[in-house]
Amino acid sequence: MSLAEWEKHGWLRPHKPSKEEVTNLLEIVDRDLKDALAHFRTLQALPEILGTQHKANADYLDTCRKKRNETEYDFAGNVSSDEVAELMKFCVELKSETLAWLKKNHPKLI
Repeated sequence: MSLAEWEKHGWLRPHKPSKEEVTNLLEIVDRDLKDALAHFRTLQALPEILGTQHKANADYLDTCRKKRNETEYDFAGNVSSDEVAELMKFCVELKSETLAWLKKNHPKLI
């Protein structure tokens, strides 16, 4: 489903962000990296915003989100410390790629 379709359904609306908003969102990323949380629509938007080369990244993060939900609601202990470390490393790298994308496409926002 495209971002235009999301807008049609009311899940998304056009918005002109400020530098302060982007700074705040990046601070939230840092906070959430500590909490290791992910959210479905954000993950689905990743390749729509950063490019289709991030589809596999979105799929990986969605798999992690599902596993987190299983751990939260169904049973404990199905996530290894190695998996957590792998995900944290991935998220730090993705943040770096996102910052590079922002610098290239919207330098006034950072």
